[in-house]
Amino acid sequence: MQPRVILGLLAALLFLLIGPALAPGAPIALPPSPTRYVTDAAGVLSPPVRDKVNATLEKFERDTSTQFVVALYPSLPPGQDLSDYCIRTFTQWKIGQSGKDNGVALFVFVESRKMQIVTGYGLEGALPDATCKAIIDEQIAPQFRKGDYDAGITAGVNAVIAATRGEYHGTETTAFSRHAENIERLVVFGVVALFIILGVLQALLRSAYGT
Repeated sequence: MQPRVILGLLAALLFLLIGPALAPGAPIALPPSPTRYVTDAAGVLSPPVRDKVNATLEKFERDTSTQFVVALYPSLPPGQDLSDYCIRTFTQWKIGQSGKDNGVALFVFVESRKMQIVTGYGLEGALPDATCKAIIDEQIAPQFRKGDYDAGITAGVNAVIAATRGEYHGTETTAFSRHAENIERLVVFGVVALFIILGVLQALLRSAYGT
């Protein structure tokens, strides 16, 4: 094959690999899935309030099975539609229990002065769009305008909990704890598998050398 043809094929392959990322309107990378109920990437919550809200939301999931996460970021990525970005992030994170779709997420973009509450289909009856808007307008935004993010998040979380409590019954477990248990099982399985493989290799070596 001629060098010119090879270069052409390499160029085409490179375009296929990076072209979608360079194309106009290509989806922007979404934030990683949270490991706690409260993610304060904007650094506006005091540690005591952040920890208290985190503990409240953990207990709420244990009691009701509804998973509710709060995520604060400095700003909404440029060119992104608020609703689309929040829904795509919520979907990627898989908030809520499978089969119930009972997740809730409060997204706040501090410098952009934008926020949105996203709910799973299983909670749309208890938390319709009108209720979400009312919680933002009447509970969260007034406190944010005062610069009191602790009070705003606390009021918003309490309002969402009040609106959704009683929709589902708890299982005394959480999505985060189940994730940790799954990882632990994988680690144990990996260790056991490693010992089995090593035992098989050792037996094969002994057989090969006649020992």
